[in-house]
Amino acid sequence: MGYIRTIALVSALFIAGSVFLTFAALAANSDTDDTMMLASGDKYEFLLIKIATPEFIEISVGDTVTWRNLQRPKFPVVLVSDDGLWNDETIYYGKIFSYTFNKPGTYKFSVENNPAMTGTIIVLEKKMLSVSDISGYDGKKAPEPVAMMDDASAGTGMMAPVREQLMIHRKEFLIVRTVTPSVLEVYAGDTVTWRNLQRPKFPVVLVSDEDLWDDETIYYGKIFSYTFDEPGTYTFSDKNNERLSGTVIVIEKKVKSVSDTTEEDITKVPEPVIMMTETTAGETRMKPVREETQQRTQEMSMTNEILMVRVATPEVIEIEAGDTVTWRNLQRPKFPVVLRSEDDLWDDQIIYYGKIFSYTFEESGTYTYSAKDNTAMSGTVIVN
Repeated sequence: MGYIRTIALVSALFIAGSVFLTFAALAANSDTDDTMMLASGDKYEFLLIKIATPEFIEISVGDTVTWRNLQRPKFPVVLVSDDGLWNDETIYYGKIFSYTFNKPGTYKFSVENNPAMTGTIIVLEKKMLSVSDISGYDGKKAPEPVAMMDDASAGTGMMAPVREQLMIHRKEFLIVRTVTPSVLEVYAGDTVTWRNLQRPKFPVVLVSDEDLWDDETIYYGKIFSYTFDEPGTYTFSDKNNERLSGTVIVIEKKVKSVSDTTEEDITKVPEPVIMMTETTAGETRMKPVREETQQRTQEMSMTNEILMVRVATPEVIEIEAGDTVTWRNLQRPKFPVVLRSEDDLWDDQIIYYGKIFSYTFEESGTYTYSAKDNTAMSGTVIVN
């Protein structure tokens, strides 16, 4: 008797499984729009559960995106286009909503009454420049953004520094995982370019902290350029990623020559910051970083400016009575410096990142200063 019951139970389970698989196959074939996203990427689909998964989808013009409601407990969601592409759409549990994007751009959506369930669709032109074909941008041939090393530097592990120097020479910021270089020094009237090469491919919203331009969306492989006409220090960042930030220092076209001791003669200083190459006995080598640093220190001394990065540079500055000294905060990560006078010449001054504080020394003497909570950031002003 027990044997017969076992046979009956196994048969029932087999029949039930067969019926379930048959119905599942029929359902899949009867509604091709309700299939899950293919691994090949032929379909683009957001799953709405507790959040929208994935957070970003990148498609081409003409592609269709699908939203599928699978959240529990089972209740409908109201899908809202932040850009007004569709009327608010109610998606019941297990159902889908699809929309075809016909114009390039970045589009956002959200679920009504659920701020955590949001996402972004990035719509690209049918043909985009690849990383290896950026030289064809706008029909104007440009060097590959990745620097090529010469024979003298090959195999020395200098690729990153050489790439940074190339970007400085071209007055260009590369936006990848970080911004390279982080600080760029140019002359008034120069044009600076930002190029977005970060992966996964999605746009960068470039923000000027000084409101020099309206927030600018740079799509993958594209560029944005701006001409700086006024001297000063300007900072920028990505609206959605504070790590992608940098500084542009704009100086006058002509400043005092480091090698000139007279105040009358004004000459143009060589391109700032760039590591120059020197040829000795037919060999090309990079100028030592220490030599470049010494030159920058001399330039800061000539302009009576102190850069506050990890330390104060220059550490000692010598001026005449009546001269004005400026402190500029460029340290990273970005946070303010509290500058105090050890001689109580001024009240403690808060200098925010990229900003300056200036003070005019009227009487001769030796004066010291320091940054509050950072004893390494200190220096001396000698007034003759």
